Amino acid sequence: MDSHTRMCMLLDFYGQMLSDRARETLELYFAEDMSLSEIADDTGVSRQAVHERVRRAQSTLEALE
Repeated sequence: MDSHTRMCMLLDFYGQMLSDRARETLELYFAEDMSLSEIADDTGVSRQAVHERVRRAQSTLEALE
């Protein structure tokens, strides 16, 4: 199983344990296949902030597994 599919499954199983902001960011990134820049534009934060949200949320989901 590739990492994208695995992360989608983890998000589906454990997404409710993330903050709303983290969950929404991961849903946009993985489920909607949006780029970091697109998410940044839509949410009004920097690309770096989106990257950090994705990284932290992925780490949280990995720890729950």
